[in-house]
Amino acid sequence: MTRIMMMLQSLLLVALVLTMAGHKWHWWGFGVLATGMAAELVAILLLGLFALGLLLWIGYRRVRRLARQSPLLQGAGSGRRRRRRRSVLPTNPARVPQLAIIVGLAVIPLVVGLSLVGSGLDKPLIHDVTTDFEDVPQFRAALVARSIKENSLEYEGDKVARLQVSHYPDVVPLLTTRDSAATFAAVEALVQQRGWQVLRSDAEAGELEAVVETELMGFLDDVIIRVRPGENAPAAEMLPENGVALESEAAAAADSPKSPEAVEAGGAVPAESEAVVAGGEAENSVDLAAAEPQAAEPENMAGSAGEEAPVVGSRVDMRSVSRVGNGDLGANAARIEAFLADLAHLLEPQLVSQ
Repeated sequence: MTRIMMMLQSLLLVALVLTMAGHKWHWWGFGVLATGMAAELVAILLLGLFALGLLLWIGYRRVRRLARQSPLLQGAGSGRRRRRRRSVLPTNPARVPQLAIIVGLAVIPLVVGLSLVGSGLDKPLIHDVTTDFEDVPQFRAALVARSIKENSLEYEGDKVARLQVSHYPDVVPLLTTRDSAATFAAVEALVQQRGWQVLRSDAEAGELEAVVETELMGFLDDVIIRVRPGENAPAAEMLPENGVALESEAAAAADSPKSPEAVEAGGAVPAESEAVVAGGEAENSVDLAAAEPQAAEPENMAGSAGEEAPVVGSRVDMRSVSRVGNGDLGANAARIEAFLADLAHLLEPQLVSQ
């Protein structure tokens, strides 16, 4: 009996592994995977509990037999004639190793399953993570690749956004001082290095769609990476070294009084000269409009002190959506954080900020 139970437990474990491998190798879908794993896990646990019960029964019979062999109990029961009943359950202590193996085979998937579930207990039940809530990156090629039974690619809005911000605050866009073309080329190289299946790559639009397959269960997740010109002021490293000093000098020069020599050089007109021109006493009239203060344009500055510096660099947004399941155990958020971190390292860390 115990040998049959041990063989059956081993076959159930093999069937469990084949069920997961079949889904990873795309032999069957998520429905077959969920149903098969549930049935096999229940059967494995039931056999394990039954084997544990037999171990307790053998232990109880062993303790009872030792108690009967005690001199005290033998003297107390010498005057009685007891009827011995034959039990259908195994009572031989030699069966203990086999039953222990059966229990151990049941504990292995139980511990692995609890560890996986326990690691995701603090994760929200969302399967769609993005770095941009206002202008969510939209899939195009993934709409064709997905089936009707799989999760929708339509973003659910504020409810999902609030859960993401509270649990994954580090999922943010990547701002780089590199231009869009260079950044998109780095994105393509990093996706190829990771071995993701590219569905669409549009350099002009700055969008790349890919499919990511998980290692253990073979789940498929859709990813879109969007690269756009930067929307913020350029980083300090991109400004000229003397840009700030030139701006401060120009502002100080505009506020300070000008000497006649400065006026002749193109500076502000003194008040005395203005009075002479107003009275008509000067032979050569001075055009006041032309003599207004003119700030010298530094050659190394991108613009004048009063103008905003041109926008440079690029912004990288990313979105990852699971095809099946209500929750992802944090897989999508971890994928985005890891990819953007590697992209930042690839684009030279000193020129990148988040």
